[in-house]
Amino acid sequence: MDPTKPASLPTELFILNSKSASLYAVGQQRDVWSYDATRYLTRGLAVTRDRLIIGISALNARGGRNSSDSGICVVDRATLETLDVCIFHGIGAVHEIRLLDEADECHPNDLSLPEPWRRSQAAVVAGPGADRLGSPAQPQLA
Repeated sequence: MDPTKPASLPTELFILNSKSASLYAVGQQRDVWSYDATRYLTRGLAVTRDRLIIGISALNARGGRNSSDSGICVVDRATLETLDVCIFHGIGAVHEIRLLDEADECHPNDLSLPEPWRRSQAAVVAGPGADRLGSPAQPQLA
């Protein structure tokens, strides 16, 4: 899928509606999934065979975005039910969601970056012991 185009599920075209912290169905002209729009914006979307991974960033003044709360919502692709929400306190705003170890219908897996850079970034994401891009032997949190 072209990374500049919105994700398309089998019967509908979807885009993120950041202002309402939601997933918007273009054909239906309505939000079909949402999170807490009083506190968050949706920022970044990755789509797998059975899941949507949606980034969220806390509403904040420009000066506070580097230390605001952010997170990811894991949504069932078939039912659009929220399966899990992980909030990361104080890490700053989410700008994009990328998958390194699974096909992502929103972005090419190679991130279109030069090989040395991809490998160095995979090591940062996967932590020490990564045996290949996106496949950590023992993932570690920073």
